[in-house]
Amino acid sequence: MTKIFLIFSLFTLIACNSHKASKGKSKSTYSIKGQIDGKDTGWVFLGRDDTTSRTPMIVFDLAKISGSYFQFNGGLAKPLIGKIMIKNQSAYSSYTPYFALDTGITNVHLYNDSMANSVITGTAMQDSLNMFNKKLYNLEISFDNQFALKRKGMITTDSLNKLQEAFYRDKHDLILQQIQSNPSDIISAFVARLVLPDQPDLKTLESVYNALGNVDNYYARSLLKVLTAKKNSQIGRLAPSFSFSDITHQTFTNHSFKGKYLFLDFWASWCEPCREENPKLVKLYEKYANKGIEFVGISIDMDKRNWEKAIIKDKLRWIQACDLKGSQSDLFNDFGLYDIPANFLIDQEGKIVARNVTVEELKKILKEKLRN
Repeated sequence: MTKIFLIFSLFTLIACNSHKASKGKSKSTYSIKGQIDGKDTGWVFLGRDDTTSRTPMIVFDLAKISGSYFQFNGGLAKPLIGKIMIKNQSAYSSYTPYFALDTGITNVHLYNDSMANSVITGTAMQDSLNMFNKKLYNLEISFDNQFALKRKGMITTDSLNKLQEAFYRDKHDLILQQIQSNPSDIISAFVARLVLPDQPDLKTLESVYNALGNVDNYYARSLLKVLTAKKNSQIGRLAPSFSFSDITHQTFTNHSFKGKYLFLDFWASWCEPCREENPKLVKLYEKYANKGIEFVGISIDMDKRNWEKAIIKDKLRWIQACDLKGSQSDLFNDFGLYDIPANFLIDQEGKIVARNVTVEELKKILKEKLRN
């Protein structure tokens, strides 16, 4: 009975959303004509990107599969980034890659056992995204081949590092080309975010954001938020204001550490490089505990049990905090971070004096700063 009610609620919600769209001011419409291999009956669901990152997508339309064919039609106020989802008998959901939903006809060919390989074409905007994805894929394959040669010992680490730098340059140039071809397109701001996993320097991030011009959408705003946070977390700047509760529910702010050095270490139980550094960090903590520096571990775990088990196993006896929001953690985002491991050393006045240092580098700094 509960399942029936939930399904009825979903259909009602989608029907309401569709009704609202049809009554909107815009007369623009979208049409998706689709075929799915390996599935003759059932439903397919259309959704937009969930910008909160809480769900894979927000469903706003559905279509019945009839003889492996289906079709979506509806009103569209402006282009958006979407996905199509199917549910299999096991209730496991699978999704297409993101695509640009625009007015006009979009053609979709899905594969029930391999949704990631779906073919989506039709609108000029989607065809432009397909071309970009193809070029990016070729770059990635080329670099992966070089990485394979390194594993076989056929090229040196120095050579691979140079190839990686070249790959990032080519990737960022490709992103800039895509943006400059039509800065106002939703896909331009969407692909702009692809620089973030590369941990770009401030200059690169600024050039990508500036290329978007005056575009105002979620993707552009999120990029600006990261850019602003990165500017505010550079060496020599006052550390961003923060407040957090540790594992014992004690609250700390910037002022809690005034007059002391503060080492902020961003980590997670699932982060292998973080865990590998922990034994060395434990030894350093034991040496400098109560000598003018506080260590604080900020985890981006989402599973409380795994986080607590890692603290015990790694014997982390300094202040530990985690809001269980993962990469949506306020502190993580306030420091302009995208990945871990990451760390910051903050001086007695609240200024950032070092960032992303190894334990050995931190040991040398503390030996100099705390020698008295």
